[in-house]
Amino acid sequence: MMPTEPRSAPRPPYRVAVWGPGKMGLAAIREILRLPETQLVAVLGYNRDNDGADISKLIGGAPTGVTVTTNMDRMIEAKPEVVIHTARDLGGSEADDEIIRLLESGINVISVHAYQYPRSRGQEFHQKFEDACKRGDTTFYSSGTNPGFLYERLAALATGVTNDIQYIKLQEFLRMENHAPESLVPVGFSTTLADMENNNIAAVFASRYISMALHFLADKLGMPIDRIEQKVTPIVTPKTITTPGGLTAKEGTVAYLVHSWTGYVGDKPFFVNELHWYLDDSVKPAAALHPYYYLVEIEGIPSVRVGLEVRAPYTDRQPAREGDRAPYRGPTHYLACVVNMALLRSPHRRPSERN
Repeated sequence: MMPTEPRSAPRPPYRVAVWGPGKMGLAAIREILRLPETQLVAVLGYNRDNDGADISKLIGGAPTGVTVTTNMDRMIEAKPEVVIHTARDLGGSEADDEIIRLLESGINVISVHAYQYPRSRGQEFHQKFEDACKRGDTTFYSSGTNPGFLYERLAALATGVTNDIQYIKLQEFLRMENHAPESLVPVGFSTTLADMENNNIAAVFASRYISMALHFLADKLGMPIDRIEQKVTPIVTPKTITTPGGLTAKEGTVAYLVHSWTGYVGDKPFFVNELHWYLDDSVKPAAALHPYYYLVEIEGIPSVRVGLEVRAPYTDRQPAREGDRAPYRGPTHYLACVVNMALLRSPHRRPSERN
C-alpha cells in the first residue's frame, strides 16, 4: 500500500466581522453564527441606539456575546481575518477609503457594493485597491447575484456549449409585492408614465452594478464593449393593485418596470442584461416562471436557454421556534438594493441611514 500523507489539523474558525447590519448584513450574521467554520467577532453599525447592544437585539434569539459597535477602530481591535461589507450603498465612493484602510491593515474584505470588476471603472480605480492588497497581503472580493454570479459565471459557463455566438442575454424577473411603498414608489411603481419620464433613480443606481457584469464577461471573452445603451420601459396596470407590502397602484399607473442595458461590440448589440420588476401576478410577464427567476439566453449554434429559480431555504419549511428569523421574502440583496435606490432621492442622508 502507498503511504498516506498525514492530514493537517483543521484550522480554527475564520474570525469574521460584519460591517453594516442591515438586511443583507443580518442574513450574513445568521449564517456566520450557524456555520461551524466561522466565528462572529464584531459588528460595525451606524445606528447609535444599537451601540453596545448584543447582536441578538437585531436577529432575535439568545444573546451571542457579540455586541454592535459604531466605531471602526473597535471592529479592527477584534482582529477579524475578514470583514463582510454590507453597509448601505449611497451611490458614491463613501466606503473606498475605509475598505483600503482595512486591506492595508491585513484584513481581507468581501463587499456587496459595486466593486465586482473595478477595472471597468478605470485603471486608477482598480490600481488603488490592488496596491492596498499588496501592502496588507490581503484579498478584496466583491460579489452578488447580479452582478457577481448570473452573468459572470452562469452565462459564461453556458457559452461553453455553443458556437458562433450572436448575443448573450440575462433576464431577471422579480415579484416585488412584499416590498414597502417607501422603497417602490421612488423607483416608479404606482406613478404615472409622465412621472417616469423624469425618474432615473433605478437606472442610475443599477447601472453602476450592471455595467460591471457586462464589461467583465466582454473582457474575458476578448470582446471589449464600445458603448452601453440603457433603456427603461414602464408598463401600467389595467386594474388597481394592492400589495401585501401595503402599496396601492391605481389603474393606469406603473406596475411593471423593465430596465435594460445593451453592450455594443462595434455596431453589434451583443451583451444584454435586463431587470424585470413587477408588482404581482396580474402583470407578470409570461417568461417569469417563478417569483424570483433568472433566464440566460445565448443565440448561437446551438442556441441555449438556462433558467434558474431562487426558492425559500429548507429551514423555512421546518416548524418555527421562538427567536427564529422572519420568513424568506426573496433574494436579500434586492430588498436592500431597492431601499438604496429610494434613498438616493433624499438630499439629506445621515450616516445612521447607512445601516
